[in-house]
Amino acid sequence: MSRPPPRQLPDWLPTPGCAAKWGTRDGRVRGRRSTGRWSSGHTRRDLAKRRQWEIENTPLSPESPPYPLRADPFRLFAGYPTAAIEPDHIVALAPNRSAAEFPAISGVELGAYARPLFAPDGDCLKVLDHLGAHGENTIRRLLELFEQRDRGTILRTIAWLAKLDLVRFP
Repeated sequence: MSRPPPRQLPDWLPTPGCAAKWGTRDGRVRGRRSTGRWSSGHTRRDLAKRRQWEIENTPLSPESPPYPLRADPFRLFAGYPTAAIEPDHIVALAPNRSAAEFPAISGVELGAYARPLFAPDGDCLKVLDHLGAHGENTIRRLLELFEQRDRGTILRTIAWLAKLDLVRFP
């Protein structure tokens, strides 16, 4: 009996002598290691030294954040308060605002979860009406209007009204 003819292998399979020629078991071609500037021939220590001693190509401008993929936290939170509300602080109605705008602004559902922490709507309107009639006042004077109320609740309410842009601390 004669043997059947050998099957023809596809071109993409490695030839049997490839492993011996290039030194790989699966027949992949292994080239010479690149020694160019961008190769992995530099160690991490070499690259760290380079970064430390070489001059930066594009220095940061004063407007750019130190890490470009993140915003500068000092700029993000620059408008946040830096002190607690004290009785001697002055509060005034925000320009072009009135007590009539309070129901529409405070009715937003986004802040409904914190509503129990603040004074009732009647007390908020009382603060806004008082500021509208008398102009700037100290926190102490506004607290005197609500002697029966908890001081913390009124202070939180005034801060909330400032967040809603109904009152300002000039």
